[in-house]
Amino acid sequence: MKTRFVGLGEGYAALFNAQRGGVLDPPWLAGRRDDAFARLQQSGLPTRHVEEWKYTDISFLAGQTPAAPVGDAVAVDPARLPMWHEDDLNIVLVDGRLQQELSPALESGLLEWARLGDLGKNPETTPVAAHPAALLHAAFVHDGVLVRIPANAQLARRVHILLLHASLTPHALLAPWVAIFAGANSQARVVITAYSLSDAACLHLPRVMVSADSESNLAISQAQLLNTQSWQLATSRVELQRDAHVAHLEAGLGAALARHDLTAVLLESGARVELNGLYALDGKRHADFHTLIEHRQPNCSSRQVYKGILAGKAAGVFNGAVRVFPGASGTDGYQLNKALLMSREAQMFSKPELLIDNDDVKCSHGATIGQINPQELFYLQSRGIPEAQARHMLARGFVEDIMFQQGDDRLRADLDGALDRYFAAHE
Repeated sequence: MKTRFVGLGEGYAALFNAQRGGVLDPPWLAGRRDDAFARLQQSGLPTRHVEEWKYTDISFLAGQTPAAPVGDAVAVDPARLPMWHEDDLNIVLVDGRLQQELSPALESGLLEWARLGDLGKNPETTPVAAHPAALLHAAFVHDGVLVRIPANAQLARRVHILLLHASLTPHALLAPWVAIFAGANSQARVVITAYSLSDAACLHLPRVMVSADSESNLAISQAQLLNTQSWQLATSRVELQRDAHVAHLEAGLGAALARHDLTAVLLESGARVELNGLYALDGKRHADFHTLIEHRQPNCSSRQVYKGILAGKAAGVFNGAVRVFPGASGTDGYQLNKALLMSREAQMFSKPELLIDNDDVKCSHGATIGQINPQELFYLQSRGIPEAQARHMLARGFVEDIMFQQGDDRLRADLDGALDRYFAAHE
């Protein structure tokens, strides 16, 4: 009989009990943690015999011995980070904990904010899903920050939230929580960056909540730049009210294994969401992108385009679903996934899905997986460009249009720098 789930090792219970005794949570958060860990112990972690995890094996994590991020850590100087900009509204979490002394945005007066442990009630609108990443996060969340953009605010400066991994403790378990609430008729750009300062392996379990009130306009990006010894299981949820617009961009450029489950829910008519993603993988790295867009009300639109480059023995997964609920007439949904394989050993698994319970819709999807066009390569070589450089130029051009989707020159320059480092490793 095929094993569908494996039980958690004793290390998780030991860490949970140690943290439970040392954290003064408000009652709602303590109860949520206890419930999540009980469910996690009962369910365990999925194997590849579970359909949703067919292409991504996380069962090995059950046998790990996770640790609290204590002891030595790399000195944190955010100003030396490649994606740090002094004039952003910067907020820093180190090893899952908010660092107020490194977060000048909290004192700027432009944002309203609160720590997770100071909230009197659960800010999330839905129960913890029966999903291993969601349960792990809920059971082990250390700290977090809720950022509220006031109604009618038009923020000229970007909000940049840095999730830094600095612990030298092997297999440190980090579970930061971030919530962004955009008030009615507000406009803002938010960047969330996960970055490793340490070379030690960690298990990173970020949770991001985004709520866009009526007629708000939010450009949000999530960049994952962890070291290639680490693993990330991320969950994000975006909720949109009437006539709200959210443009979301994610970049997967780090970690040995990473999976991101991103759900966007269009709760009222006129809401619009765009999900764009890029990734560049090499070696034996693995990245899995699961997206779900729920059209719950009439006259909403969604777009999602994901593109990736895979070299060596890297593997990528894209599972994008659009669900149209009964009554959601006038839905306009589109999704596209493209992958460029730079070697014979690289693999891409693509599964676009449309789940439609309404006749009055316009929905489409597509996927292409291929290698560099030899004619294009020959053309560049005939102009005196060496083959390796020509291949990199074509690969960069393949994904670079994703970076133009939000019109953020600073973000584009930062991601260009990350791609520079990726291609430099192959020269």
